[in-house]
Amino acid sequence: MLVALLFVCAESLTLGRLKLKMDALQVEVRNASNASMDWNTYTSMYCEQFCKMKGVTPGRCTVCEQRMNFSVAEGHVACAVECQGVQTDEVTESVVDCSKRKDECMFKYIEPASCRLECGVQGSKASCPAECHEFKASARAVGDFYATFFGHNYVDVVKEENVTKQVEVNGTMTNQTTVENVTSQEVKGVEALPTVGPGDRIWPPENKLDYRFNEDEGAWKKHTMEYCSKFFCNFKTSDSYLCVECPNRLNNSVETALHACHVGCQMHHTDNAGANATAEELECASGCMTTKFESATCGLECEMQPTGDTCKEDCKAHKANQRAKGKSSGPESDVLPFFWPDPPKPTNGTNGTNGTNASL
Repeated sequence: MLVALLFVCAESLTLGRLKLKMDALQVEVRNASNASMDWNTYTSMYCEQFCKMKGVTPGRCTVCEQRMNFSVAEGHVACAVECQGVQTDEVTESVVDCSKRKDECMFKYIEPASCRLECGVQGSKASCPAECHEFKASARAVGDFYATFFGHNYVDVVKEENVTKQVEVNGTMTNQTTVENVTSQEVKGVEALPTVGPGDRIWPPENKLDYRFNEDEGAWKKHTMEYCSKFFCNFKTSDSYLCVECPNRLNNSVETALHACHVGCQMHHTDNAGANATAEELECASGCMTTKFESATCGLECEMQPTGDTCKEDCKAHKANQRAKGKSSGPESDVLPFFWPDPPKPTNGTNGTNGTNASL
């Protein structure tokens, strides 16, 4: 009986210690959100620096917050799951502080996303993603969490300033102040373009005729979804992030292009018999939307699989060549993506095309 009593007491002490450890673990879990980095403000602070980077266009500045918010949200979920797994594994051994692990874990998701944005600017090299990752790690080691790979966009600014110099007057050196033009360098960024939520419009329009150029909007939006689902999301190198981005960015490009093509045609019809019209404006109703849509898809394709500085131009030329050889244009276009493989050649007098792309 005495032995049994001692056993029960020992078991009670063990359970008591375990309860204290579990209580401490719950406190650590509740404090997990108190990481050194404020991830609620990270996106806005990073995008402010990104829009000041060399080579950034207003369009890329506009999508920065959308893309980084997506990556931050993805990181929150993934890092919480990872830490819960570690806590489960070590619950009887030690108390795991998620807050100490969170920043390092989050940057595994944030830095690749920011490097994709930064390496998407014109002039980036194929080696940019790897070099950008090393740069981010080095910058983070010294406490710079918002540094951009290409640095700030500095421009020369000339300002009038009071300049004091010593001049000799009657044999005596005196200070004389004059107004001179002084050149200095300042950071000049770009502003994000105005945006609305999915499906939103500015309503009512000031002029009902403003939407005349949107007659084919539905057909182009349908073409966007077909392109993303049938081609872009089926590339070997396309991940879930880029696949989600595809309709978002192309729908934005369609809205912009519909307006630009309409305004371009109006300018062509109202200037001096088209004497000042650009080549794009002269395309007017026929090919303007087609070329702009192909340019937008080339931007996506070259971001996913960059081949060098001329990737986008090569891509647009490749698609134009397909149309020259008989492929259709407009919202019913059957032009294939830049990296989409050609159908296999016919063999033994039979058609080698089986309706799919076997290599993907």
